[in-house]
Amino acid sequence: MQIEHRFLFANKSVVIKQRIDDKNAENHVSHIWPSALVLSLYMQQINVGTILELGCGLGLPSISYAVTRNCHIILTDRPVPDQNTWQMNMQEQCSLNGLDRVSIVPIRWGYFDFDLDVESIDMIIASDCFYDPRDFDDVLATVRYLFDCYKCDSFVTTYHERSEDRNLQFLLSKWGFTATEVQLESFFTSEVFEKTLQGQPSDTVTEQFTSIVGAVKLYQIKSCNSYSTLQFDFNTNKACSTSLDSV
Repeated sequence: MQIEHRFLFANKSVVIKQRIDDKNAENHVSHIWPSALVLSLYMQQINVGTILELGCGLGLPSISYAVTRNCHIILTDRPVPDQNTWQMNMQEQCSLNGLDRVSIVPIRWGYFDFDLDVESIDMIIASDCFYDPRDFDDVLATVRYLFDCYKCDSFVTTYHERSEDRNLQFLLSKWGFTATEVQLESFFTSEVFEKTLQGQPSDTVTEQFTSIVGAVKLYQIKSCNSYSTLQFDFNTNKACSTSLDSV
């Protein structure tokens, strides 16, 4: 079964198809999460060239941005057993929205055995990649690699705060980053949200909006002076960090 979601960004329609069956009903990749909606709306304030999305899932933030900006997007997610099907699904999402300046690349977080075939990236984005604490270090290691190797200096991420006990500060420092929270009310209003969701019942929109404002966080992450150098295990293409402060 397929569900077709329609959104409106900058008065342009965006279509995302969600496949639901017994195999992927519990698969996080097959859903459009609130964090992705928030990131998509935030990106409408941005004007850059090439963007790369980590853990793109159905790709709403990148696809909606490309529809309104006609830019190059790089859709990435962790490798899955049926890789060809994932890539075809992502290509279908892009074709539905008239996009042709698209790269689709599997990236295993924390490993650097991929080639993006670009010289630089203007911005990295991610929604809900900080879901499982076991992945946090690998996500930030991947961002650091992309910053250093592809001349990037901006990472914007949203996540659903599921526990107040989780704190990224140690890992941000480890990989040489600093984070600034962006207040949602600066761009995320009930009126904008209702227009984006195109015709959903107002009571449903209000309920969704209220739950999102209370739970979703957005951060801009950039390099700081306390920089981490990358050391590679060339047998695995996996990185570890060594803080310059300890060298």
